Amino acid sequence: MKLLITRLRIPRPAEHKGRPSHRRHKVLTVLLGTALTLGVCLAAESIPRRKAVPASVPAQEGKALPVICYSQVLTDGEKGGKRTVSADMLRQDLAWLADHRCETVSCSDVIGFARGLEQLSEKPVLLLFDGSWETILTAVLPLLEEQSAKAAAVICGSDADLYSAQVPKKEEDARLSWNEIRLLDQSPLVELVSGSYDLRQEKGSSGRRGVSMLRKEGFETYRAFLADDLLTLQNRMNEELSHDASVFCYPFGEKSEESEAVLKDLGFLMTLSEGEGIARISDKNSLFGIPFTVREPEQTAEEFFGQIGLEEPLA
Repeated sequence: MKLLITRLRIPRPAEHKGRPSHRRHKVLTVLLGTALTLGVCLAAESIPRRKAVPASVPAQEGKALPVICYSQVLTDGEKGGKRTVSADMLRQDLAWLADHRCETVSCSDVIGFARGLEQLSEKPVLLLFDGSWETILTAVLPLLEEQSAKAAAVICGSDADLYSAQVPKKEEDARLSWNEIRLLDQSPLVELVSGSYDLRQEKGSSGRRGVSMLRKEGFETYRAFLADDLLTLQNRMNEELSHDASVFCYPFGEKSEESEAVLKDLGFLMTLSEGEGIARISDKNSLFGIPFTVREPEQTAEEFFGQIGLEEPLA
């Protein structure tokens, strides 16, 4: 402080008659020194106060996207397995979503958002109908049309080839034929998703479950195996529908780093797999491994959607 004061050049005021000027200079020096001391003290005290202010918590990136998967929908829900819901339950679900201002979106909507090409609503929801069941056309589509709701439908190529022939059918086990897939594809409410050509076995002859990679199987061998199946379905779709799929749904949730790498190499833009939680869509990388929740019949619409957080706005 002394150093600062001695370097200040304080102009000497004009002297009064009969009184020396050094006294006035001394008073000014003391006052200035006091002011500088107070200023330094106040500045020092302000530093810890600024540090004590808590940093603001950054908002979560991206848009929350709940994905609800229906394994099978039957007119009589009692005929199916434990994950089968009735058509009436689906109707109640769609009504609940509409009443709570949830907007059903397509996979293309989600991809467009991730690429910065379009916006999603405050509460988007993706509905997924798995299994390539014939009831997606006969029971689900009419209900989607009632509510103008969008959805994604998983198809399986080998099932479509089989059921395009004359085979016995029952509502609870019939799969979509290519003619039925073509009718489904004509609806602006439904988008087709690849479910593999012939990898929907719980356990194949080789011991492979879905698209899982076998032990001691090298990546190049696995890549050739998986690419062969997926491209077979892509080619069949192009033959039957004049387009293929940009989205893949994993059978049995058998997703891995290796399978994701193959799918990206093949040009798929989005993958879905059974899992916990809700995805946050922010960029194109966030489109891979999106988890979906399977809708089971034990809960009401209120209980199920409340459990996954749809009663509150999803930031």
